[in-house]
Amino acid sequence: MTKQENETMTKYMKYKNLHDIDTFACHDGEVMLSGKDEEGEQFTIVIPAYEFIEWVDMDYIREKFIEHIKEKKLWDYWNL
Repeated sequence: MTKQENETMTKYMKYKNLHDIDTFACHDGEVMLSGKDEEGEQFTIVIPAYEFIEWVDMDYIREKFIEHIKEKKLWDYWNL
């Protein structure tokens, strides 16, 4: 990707943080996560279920999360 292509792509990309996840649903082939964004507003992301399964590596996420818990000494908080 050229520098110009990267700048153009970045110009149109939207970055959001999903905090305080309060809803998970899977319906009609879509996975939905909902919670608050960085400004406290309700925010929902909808992902095709097939792509979610294809791209999300649960073993990797679990491994990295456990590393984070051990590093931050959060095992008492999570009852581990």
